[in-house]
Amino acid sequence: MFTPTVRSARPEDAEQIVALVNKVAEEDRSLGVDRFPLTVDTQAQFAASADPLVHLMLTAFHGDDLVGYLYASRGTTESLLHVSSMAIVVDRSARRQTVGKALMAAMRNWAQVVGVRKLTLSVLATNAAGRALFEDSGYEVEAVRKGQYVIDGHQVDELLMAAWIGSGGSAHA
Repeated sequence: MFTPTVRSARPEDAEQIVALVNKVAEEDRSLGVDRFPLTVDTQAQFAASADPLVHLMLTAFHGDDLVGYLYASRGTTESLLHVSSMAIVVDRSARRQTVGKALMAAMRNWAQVVGVRKLTLSVLATNAAGRALFEDSGYEVEAVRKGQYVIDGHQVDELLMAAWIGSGGSAHA
């Protein structure tokens, strides 16, 4: 087990970020994507210009190797400023090595600083490792989107999960 170095993504990380997400998506169909949606140039520009009060891009390194990436985005309208959604990928070789937990802890710190109270994500029901990480981090299933994905010819449910920060956790006010 190792302790990853977690830091904000930099423009020069773009090539490794795109490669990591594409590698994980190709290896692990339970991710629900088949490729990274941005080009290396677009990712580099986004990392250089994103508003840190709205977007968070974190990297986790083991030495010089990128082993994890987390992207979070908070709501931009008054009614959604308290909510942030996120996506995370961890290289297969670094899973169960504290990488995911370290990225999620850093994201939670950012959320507290910018005033986010509710953290949300979606995960495929078939992604047991991801679900375990999220449940260990305090996330609970709020909704199920039945058959939302078709992977290898099989319908797969998407779980919408959330965790509340602090004592303001109420789905109904």
